[in-house]
Amino acid sequence: AAAARLPAPVEVRLVRDGNRIEATVKALADKPLRLSAYWAVTEQGHASAVKAGENNGATLTHDFVVREYRPVAAWDARADAPMALHFEPAGGADAAHPRQVNLVIVDAATGRPVQAVKLGC
Repeated sequence: AAAARLPAPVEVRLVRDGNRIEATVKALADKPLRLSAYWAVTEQGHASAVKAGENNGATLTHDFVVREYRPVAAWDARADAPMALHFEPAGGADAAHPRQVNLVIVDAATGRPVQAVKLGC
């Protein structure tokens, strides 16, 4: 539990230029960190009608539906050399299902998340 309260060891900045998203990831520690990441596009406001089973006849709502997932290869993050990551989501926006682009930075050795940011699209 104590580790969950530690400040993030990286600083992440997201910028949108049209449909292209750029992230700048900078380590805040003096020693390099081995990181990896993934981009995920999520949508809100989906629903499905259940036709069988114990929920037969119910309408279930679904948020944070992942529509695109793209891993980022591991790199050594350093305070003096920010890493630039680029992502361009596929497909177009649908007003009925608002989207957001999520970037999750993880410890490359353990897969433990160290920082996550999102940007509406």
